[in-house]
Amino acid sequence: MRAAIDAATTARGPGTGGKVDALVTHTRDEFLKAMDDDLNTKDAVYRLQQLTEALADMAGVSSSEGRAIAGLYQQSGQILGLFSQEAFS
Repeated sequence: MRAAIDAATTARGPGTGGKVDALVTHTRDEFLKAMDDDLNTKDAVYRLQQLTEALADMAGVSSSEGRAIAGLYQQSGQILGLFSQEAFS
């Protein structure tokens, strides 16, 4: 996940035509649904892993898409206590 965060914070591509936005929205929704389900952290982390795997195959991420990706990792990481703030600098 750290490699995906690093790639997101340095992204400068032309954009993915909405693919990243849809992926981020879906992941956020599923992550929050898992957390609302009796704090199902196993499923919540699984959703982040799915995001990480999908991003590995995605090229051309723009800087605004990268900010959305990093924001999702940051938000979910704060909820789960996964990442330090330095990961997003």
